Amino acid sequence: MPGEPITIIVPTYNRAHLIARALKSVANQCLPQDEVIVVDDASTDDTERVVSDFPGVRYERITHGGAGKARNTGVSLARHSLVAFLDSDDELLPGTLDCRRALMGARKDLTFCFTNFSGQADDGPIEPACLIYWSHDPRDWGAILSPGRPLSDIVPHRCQADPLVHVGSIYRDQMANSYVAANTIVVNRDNAGDALRFPEDLPTYEDWECFGRLAGSGPCAFLAFDSAIQHRHGGPRLTDAKREVEVRTRLKILARVWGSDTEFMATYATDYERVCTEQRLLGARVLILDGRLKEARDLLSRVPGGPLWARLARRVPVPRAVLTAWKAMRHWRG
Repeated sequence: MPGEPITIIVPTYNRAHLIARALKSVANQCLPQDEVIVVDDASTDDTERVVSDFPGVRYERITHGGAGKARNTGVSLARHSLVAFLDSDDELLPGTLDCRRALMGARKDLTFCFTNFSGQADDGPIEPACLIYWSHDPRDWGAILSPGRPLSDIVPHRCQADPLVHVGSIYRDQMANSYVAANTIVVNRDNAGDALRFPEDLPTYEDWECFGRLAGSGPCAFLAFDSAIQHRHGGPRLTDAKREVEVRTRLKILARVWGSDTEFMATYATDYERVCTEQRLLGARVLILDGRLKEARDLLSRVPGGPLWARLARRVPVPRAVLTAWKAMRHWRG
């Protein structure tokens, strides 16, 4: 089947026992002109040996710097205009790369396309359509983006699947929720430009910042099917982080992407402040439950009004002994 060549970037760190599954899922649907780049974030296991069993896969080892640095390295090495990503502990579903390849070839105006994904915990059953747990948005994609058209109406040749395709912008919606999983995205680098850049100074959500910038740089498309399986397991994942760290990171990203966009803020400043307020309240609640009232008050100082508990937390003094006892009880309970 004809199609645009794609570079698939697989960042990894100490996943020698899992990466073979990911690479097999890619190899089964690559075209001869595609390239696969594994960027090893200084693993200390047998990752390089495992990757060497896959002829044609490019292996690049870098100094340890996190997921953002690994993905950026892959992008800098990519030879093709279309770029896809796959985490080394996950896998692509059969026949799904060709659908996204065909769409991006037919709609060269798109900055990126993305899909839904399945989830699986250890060896349990595969659960389809897990994106709802990320976005928390019950709306149909016809309401989020636009009414769908069958992929077969857009591409000039038959693909292995024929999902509905919804085209539009998720820039405003992406500010409040996460709609894009890295395993499902295909980006047109020519259209994305500098927006295809992952921050390297964040402990988490580096993909949310990058995809927010991509969403602001041009139209995207959602293909209404699952293209990958996200595996949940006992080891650390790129998405793991303490709730407090998550909140502070999200606030930083909100300011860097949407808050710094003067054109966006001229129209949607109220929406932006609402989302920031929700995050500050969430962070303050976490800090209060951990007995860190001073830090909670620092966050609440930027929340006008707010619910009763927030107004009380800003004004009512709490003896240090009470906070110490509460924190000790919380840690004792685990």
